[in-house]
Amino acid sequence: MPFYGGRFFGGRFFGSPVPVQLGASLWWTLKQLNYQDSTLTTPATSQGDPLGGFVDYSGNGNTGGASGNLRPLLNLTGLNNRPCAEYDMTDDVTATIAAFTYAQPVTIATVSKLRTMVGSAQSIHDSNTSGQLMRFRTDNANRYVYASNTAVTITSPVVTLNPIIEIAVYNSPASSLEINGTSASTGATTGVQSLGGYRTGASQTPNQYASLSLGEAIVIRRALTAGEITALRAYLTVEWGL
Repeated sequence: MPFYGGRFFGGRFFGSPVPVQLGASLWWTLKQLNYQDSTLTTPATSQGDPLGGFVDYSGNGNTGGASGNLRPLLNLTGLNNRPCAEYDMTDDVTATIAAFTYAQPVTIATVSKLRTMVGSAQSIHDSNTSGQLMRFRTDNANRYVYASNTAVTITSPVVTLNPIIEIAVYNSPASSLEINGTSASTGATTGVQSLGGYRTGASQTPNQYASLSLGEAIVIRRALTAGEITALRAYLTVEWGL
């Protein structure tokens, strides 16, 4: 599988991977090897394999795990003809296994697409801890960004079933969100609380699951500069052909 990294020049990357250069604390990518179990013993390499262990390619050991029927499934061509984890909107979730805490400012980036427009409270990512929110969610026609139980409604760009690159900087009151390079919210107040854990495919609020194809998730424990956001977006755009 391709592995792009480093600085971006003339359509190519050089050096170490961009998420590592930016100091990612957590980096899950379906473009690289992941596992069927949280102990990272049995590789997930075939279509339909359950994904019980996401390797943290940042090198910080923040493995994502799930077991039994809670595991999403590997689709080798499900996200723009690239590998992804498919969540079923019933009970699938991937969550950090070891203790993982972070506080604002923090930057979270994901590459994903919804698999259905039907259903409310489809949570792409969130914290693991009850009452502590840092969530990106879709409710039918609108998107919402949550932190500290404060919701910011995103009405543009409109929700579709196409892949999106989401880069959210939680840095109240100077938070921002962009979707596919288009600013969706700036200057938002999203609270200041610290968070425990990180999860994809579901909220920590009960029964808020997503019908989701996830390609990549990155957590960086600081607010990226405009230039760094440009570099991260360029990396994700090339990786996922968007």
